[in-house]
Amino acid sequence: HKSQTPAHTHYTAIAHMSAQSSELHRSGTLASEEVGFPPRPRSEIKVMITGASGLLGRALMKEFSAFDVHGVVYSRLPEGDTRYHRCDLTDVKAMEALYHEICPELVIHAAAERKPDRCENEQGATEALNVGTTAALARLVLGSKGNCFLLVISTDYVFDGTQPPYKPNAPTNPLNYYGVTKRDAEDALWKSGHTGGVLRVPILFGPVENLNESSPTSLVPQLLAAKESGTPVKVDDWAVRWPTHVDDVARACRRLCERRLRHCMLSGTWHFAGPVRTTKYGMALDIAKYLGVPPELVIADGAPPAGAARPKDCTLDTTALCLMGICKASEQKVFADTIGDIIKPHL
Repeated sequence: HKSQTPAHTHYTAIAHMSAQSSELHRSGTLASEEVGFPPRPRSEIKVMITGASGLLGRALMKEFSAFDVHGVVYSRLPEGDTRYHRCDLTDVKAMEALYHEICPELVIHAAAERKPDRCENEQGATEALNVGTTAALARLVLGSKGNCFLLVISTDYVFDGTQPPYKPNAPTNPLNYYGVTKRDAEDALWKSGHTGGVLRVPILFGPVENLNESSPTSLVPQLLAAKESGTPVKVDDWAVRWPTHVDDVARACRRLCERRLRHCMLSGTWHFAGPVRTTKYGMALDIAKYLGVPPELVIADGAPPAGAARPKDCTLDTTALCLMGICKASEQKVFADTIGDIIKPHL
């Protein structure tokens, strides 16, 4: 409905609710902005996170630690931690059983095959994980009792990179099979009839279990080899990238989920990205500086990278989340400032 409240009164009310919500956040209680609904302890809200042992999944488990959080993993099951559940998500019956055992109010679907070259070479397995599990989860959530919210993590690779920046409602046109499956996963969510959400993100970085776990940290061995041998290494300077820390993505997911809990009709596609535009070459220079690798040993490669086709510039328009107060550049971690602490434990 259209509010008849004067604009200045409306914004004053928002400021008041924001301050109240901040205080309740510190006390571990989730505020409701709806009249008649008292604040709820986060510990009473069940959250199910798929891909919980992955780069983003670990950050999500940490961000939702105040909730009754349950992580779904396939192979890497943390020993002695009862919050985690082993499940092959492509086994629909097993996933259904686990879902009904947990009975979540929030599901964040972060499990996916996300390496473009592997997606091209293993298309059957990629489709089963990226598309099949999303479709099954959407049907499961829609058919269950209650008002469970399914938030699907997607990618900027659903775009072809020819007309940036991309708004959430921009036409998709993926260039590689990874992008195709993520677009199809989004379509599966909306075709199911569930009023869920999609959060598209670009290249991610954060604390890794090994240097090959993320694209930026995989540059470390190459740079160290160049330093030792004195032989320059060429790094992609063709594609525009917006490196985004997984902690920032996890915080955005929590804020979206909390907004949904307050406003049950919240649904849509949103974009989130890091604060600094660069290329893989630019990230390599940041890493080289930390490693003490002479910059002349890092050569910019202006040609499109080999392997699966990559889009040139999939810059995401994050205006919507900024206006919602969910994406705040002042809070976000800058790649150049944080990459040293990430790679230090692996040297």
